Amino acid sequence: MHPFLQKTGWIVVAILVVGHAIVLYHFASRLTWSVLLGLVLLLLLKHVGLFSSIYTFFKRRSQGST
Repeated sequence: MHPFLQKTGWIVVAILVVGHAIVLYHFASRLTWSVLLGLVLLLLLKHVGLFSSIYTFFKRRSQGST
């Protein structure tokens, strides 16, 4: 990969991290820490791609118990 593209990739990642930090800081001033931690956890699960698999797990589990 070209060095310019590697630098550009890191800049995009840095901008995304800073953008998320600004949004979380804005919400932190209005929410309790437990709600904020829940939102951060939900965002992490969604970004990593685990949200849909966890949803599917609970959906199958609830359908199997009825």
